Amino acid sequence: MRTCHRLLVFSFATMLAACASTASYPPDVARLEDDLIRIETDERIAAGAPDAVAAARAAVAAVIERRRRGDAAERAHAVYLAERLVAIAAAEGLARHAEERIRELSSERELLLIDARTREARARRDALDVRYAEERAEDDEPEDDEPEDE
Repeated sequence: MRTCHRLLVFSFATMLAACASTASYPPDVARLEDDLIRIETDERIAAGAPDAVAAARAAVAAVIERRRRGDAAERAHAVYLAERLVAIAAAEGLARHAEERIRELSSERELLLIDARTREARARRDALDVRYAEERAEDDEPEDDEPEDE
């Protein structure tokens, strides 16, 4: 029984050591990676600011590298820079997407205005055609106001 107990304790200690040696990221690094994945997969951002996304990716990689070596101050500074670069990439990508959307909507607005003006002009022309036809019809009718000869 004692051997079984020792074996169980040894197995548990081995599993605990294996888990401890597995590289797990601190919460701030995990959050940075999540944010980076979010901006890389968001087409509005990734397509709008590829250079900013690449800079953010490099900064997050630097944070991971600093985690392995370097002191706490360097690591904190790297995390701060990465956070700022991820935020800049997101803002730049969304701003470019918004600018493109504004251009698209402005073009659509111009087309709608042209269409509305065309319809308005046609309606005026049709109204004038009707009025002209009515005036011609009045001119062609004989006048009944003349006295009749008896």
